[in-house]
Amino acid sequence: MKTIYYKARQKKSNEQPSLKDRRALYYDNIGISINELIKLETDEHYIPHPTAPSILIEYYQDFELAKAVCDDCLITKTVDSLNLKSKKLKIRNVSQFLMKGAKAKIHKRVLKENINKKSKKTFYYYTRLRLSLEDHLFSDRYYVANCSGVNYALLTKVENVRDYTPRFETSNSLLRFYKDTEFAKQICINCPVNKSIKKLNERKESKCTK
Repeated sequence: MKTIYYKARQKKSNEQPSLKDRRALYYDNIGISINELIKLETDEHYIPHPTAPSILIEYYQDFELAKAVCDDCLITKTVDSLNLKSKKLKIRNVSQFLMKGAKAKIHKRVLKENINKKSKKTFYYYTRLRLSLEDHLFSDRYYVANCSGVNYALLTKVENVRDYTPRFETSNSLLRFYKDTEFAKQICINCPVNKSIKKLNERKESKCTK
């Protein structure tokens, strides 16, 4: 089975004949190994790290490939398969409610974290904190790790390291557990594939203005 990545390379080879051989990409030092390229082009069930398709989208300058990657994405499929409802809360209004004990402590923590937010943590962390206003169990990272199937150490890294990009499977596992539309949007906004699409659009606009 020839995948979307194989078809994209073959299409680009009409402009650059050297790309008829996938080894040309490796020799061009694009940052993807031969083994990874083979998996991408021959295994339709293989799920790469988000950076791999983003590299190829920019290298080929291919909007069709970008659309195909997004259409086939785990996140897209999960959003389509689940009846997701946004749990975005108006945090300023929550203080109007009478809260006691653990819930009051969580609310104070959420307010403090959001007011003093200085990009120290990722949207994965702030999503979990926001959802803890509805269910205080979400304030416990161990609980989320156990229920979502995401390793605790990995979840900690995903929430705290801003320059770390998790695999699609990790984000998808959390999305299936959170079932939150806003979280899904943030995953897509921060995805390397989306950033590559923006770069292609910027190049296109730049050419049009010249």
